[in-house]
Amino acid sequence: MKIALTTFMLFLTGVAHAVDFDFKAETKLNYRDSESNRFGVKFPFPPIALPIGQTQAFVETPDAGSHAEISDISLFWDVDFESSWAIKAKVDIFDRYEKNPTSTDLPVSLDQFIIRYGTRHTQGELPHDTDGYIQVGKFSKFERQEDRHLESYGLSGTAFNRVEDSGFEAGVDFSSGIYAKLSYTTGNPVFIRDVNALAGDNGTDRTPPPNNDPEIKTGIPILYDAEIESFDLSKNPEKGGGLGYRWLNEDGSQRINFLLYTYKRSLAETIKLHGTFYGGDLDILDVSEVVPGVRLPIKNNKKKESGMNFWWYTQNFSLFSQLVYQDIAGLKRDGWEVELSYAWQVPDVIGITQISPVFRYSKLNNHFVGEPRFPAPSVWWNWQKYDVGFNTDFGENIRLTMEYNINKFIRNKRTEGNNEFLLTLRLRYD
Repeated sequence: MKIALTTFMLFLTGVAHAVDFDFKAETKLNYRDSESNRFGVKFPFPPIALPIGQTQAFVETPDAGSHAEISDISLFWDVDFESSWAIKAKVDIFDRYEKNPTSTDLPVSLDQFIIRYGTRHTQGELPHDTDGYIQVGKFSKFERQEDRHLESYGLSGTAFNRVEDSGFEAGVDFSSGIYAKLSYTTGNPVFIRDVNALAGDNGTDRTPPPNNDPEIKTGIPILYDAEIESFDLSKNPEKGGGLGYRWLNEDGSQRINFLLYTYKRSLAETIKLHGTFYGGDLDILDVSEVVPGVRLPIKNNKKKESGMNFWWYTQNFSLFSQLVYQDIAGLKRDGWEVELSYAWQVPDVIGITQISPVFRYSKLNNHFVGEPRFPAPSVWWNWQKYDVGFNTDFGENIRLTMEYNINKFIRNKRTEGNNEFLLTLRLRYD
């Protein structure tokens, strides 16, 4: 309540001095064709009675086959004030590809809300003098790839920094190109999701026994940092820091950005997540309450990760790469990805202004193996993902993205897969 009141008073105080107000709306229309795959496990997830006559449980593609759907409607507000204050907000309606569980999560979410003082530099020009900022609210992690070129995510992006966190962040940029960031946030709860478009349903009561064949299946999940459910810094806050260097040539056509970062926090016994009776953090790693004696080989309640990012831009070409090491209660894993993109400017003859081919390779290595009866053994399989696609821009407000996502993972010493084709039409009003 105090944060909301403070925000409202800041808004009223600054409205009279606002120098810029911007509103945007965006919708995404999708055609999705997901391969139908399911892989046997010893217990279902959630562990409930199997249908009559069925002796095998599975993790399987959430929603296989061909589907046309609206995946998201987003509303954006940006207000900049003369006094160096800014307020930014983003509201998502439906947001089908970020809902987890897919069928029971909230239909409307506040995806981003930021109150910021100062100047936050990203990939643009270097400051002439030392600049700094401090912000509070809900925002993306500072190492996340913001200039994404595909609708899908790589394995590293999904596992470690896909969704927003809440709390405080501060940063300083020097004219030399050196910059530093600090954060003090709620920390995203550890949970599970499929790596393709839909997260899948786990722990929902949408289809209770004896009908155990829900419309949205479990997915073939990995562990990931899930959506936050509150703004509470009193319990197990996450502390993060980053140190980076940016370089630009005189005309800005050549740019390099390098960042080292780290985070740490204590895991909660459980974190309540909307739409599922499974809890996040240690609760999803230890299911011994429902399957006696079954848990992942956790050793403590500490969560730590360190990473390295590298961006390179030259003329119409861009490269993004990320390497992350993570330790979740003694469960160690690492992930990395590299994305290449090139933008061809096209003479505006048939309405097409730019075509951008994109290739991304990502990998997730898990350095642990769970108890065979754990309901989702896919969380310790080793994964590789190839994403190939291209964007076609029709001016600034219409983009068509076509991509094919190739998943490979090692299961019982065999290479398996679960691929997906995704076509996205993005329409923007500005």
